[in-house]
Amino acid sequence: MMIRCIFCLLLCAVSPLAVAETHGYLGFWHNPNDPLTVPETKTTQENNNREDARAEIEQFCSKQDKSLKNGQSGCFSITPLHDTCAAVAWSRKRGLMSPDNIVISIHPKFQKVAKLASKACRKQFGWFARCEIETVYCTDKQMYE
Repeated sequence: MMIRCIFCLLLCAVSPLAVAETHGYLGFWHNPNDPLTVPETKTTQENNNREDARAEIEQFCSKQDKSLKNGQSGCFSITPLHDTCAAVAWSRKRGLMSPDNIVISIHPKFQKVAKLASKACRKQFGWFARCEIETVYCTDKQMYE
């Protein structure tokens, strides 16, 4: 009986620590027929489950792609995320954001991920690349704290 009580107390104490899994996507869309079009950044809603996050990013791409002909897609760098944060840095010196001038970094801590992306951008494109952070996104709202 005593062991059951201890087990119940332990279970009650640990239950609030159990965190629901969160999923999300980070992605971009641009018009492949017009290289001067500024790309659009898309992050899915925080605290999503896997299916809802996937449906949201697919709906975004489908909606944007309706303006294109021949079944083209302008979505690029679609990045699935799970219980983490992501930051995007890009090199201004290389023109508008495109698949070949962005860097996506992933880290579980919101405070660190932007610094990692900026550092990775400078490493990939050089110290004079004029790297800038485009966005920082976490799959769980509580990760921003």
